[in-house]
Amino acid sequence: MSKAKLDKNEARLLKTSEADGLESVLTPARKKQAQEAATHTFKKDKQINIRISSRDLDTIQKPHSWRASLIKHEYPASCTSMHLGA
Repeated sequence: MSKAKLDKNEARLLKTSEADGLESVLTPARKKQAQEAATHTFKKDKQINIRISSRDLDTIQKPHSWRASLIKHEYPASCTSMHLGA
């Protein structure tokens, strides 16, 4: 495996971090805020129902389907029904 080519700033940052020359400036209050944000980000407390034809479902369930990704990432959680065209 080959090493990635680093620019001057990246090389300096890597050297400093490997020498334990970096210290966290994260305050306890900011850490708590970040932890709460992460908890809320990954909380799955909503449910939606989707009516879809079996043909469309078969299409979006194919491996590496861009449609499945679109549904997961682009439609808001507030959607309660949608229609997908083939």
